[in-house]
Amino acid sequence: MTPTRPAVPSARHLETARRLEGMRRSDPVLRSRQIRTRAWALANAVPVDGEALTIVLAVLADDEFRSGSVPEAWTSARVVDFVWRTCPLWALHHGVVLSRATADALRAWWAFLADGDGFAPGSDPLTALEETLASHTGRAAAAAASRHPSMTARSGTRAASGQHERRP
Repeated sequence: MTPTRPAVPSARHLETARRLEGMRRSDPVLRSRQIRTRAWALANAVPVDGEALTIVLAVLADDEFRSGSVPEAWTSARVVDFVWRTCPLWALHHGVVLSRATADALRAWWAFLADGDGFAPGSDPLTALEETLASHTGRAAAAAASRHPSMTARSGTRAASGQHERRP
C-alpha cells in the first residue's frame, strides 16, 4: 500500500489565507466577532472553518460599513443577496477564494446568534434562513448541518423553537 501525501495548498489558497489573516489582525471588530463565534462553536461542538468564518464576518463588517446593514439582521432576501452578490463581489474585490465551507460558516454564525438571542428584530426564523440558504447552495450541506446537534432541537433554547428575537 502506498502512503498518501497530504494535499498541497495552491498558491491562490495560500494567498487567500495570508489576506484573511491580515484582515483579522487589522480589524478589532472582525477579530472580536470571530473569537466569540469560534469560542461558542468550540463550546457547543460545532465544526467551523476559520477561513470561511473570517470571510463571512468580513463580508458582514464591510456590508455594515458601506450600507449600514446590521450583521445580526437576516431575512431570506438578504440570504439570496449575500450568496449571489455581496459575498462573491467582496471576494473578487479582495482577491479571496470562496470555499464550499462558506455556507457552513454562515450557518454557524446563525447558530451562534440564535443560541445567544443575537438576531436583530425583524429577522426571519432560523428555519426559513436555512431553507433559503440550502436552496441556493445545495441540499447536501444543509442536510449535514441539520443532523449536527447544534442545528437540532435542544430543549430550552430559542434556537430549538425557531424564535430568535433579542431579549429586552
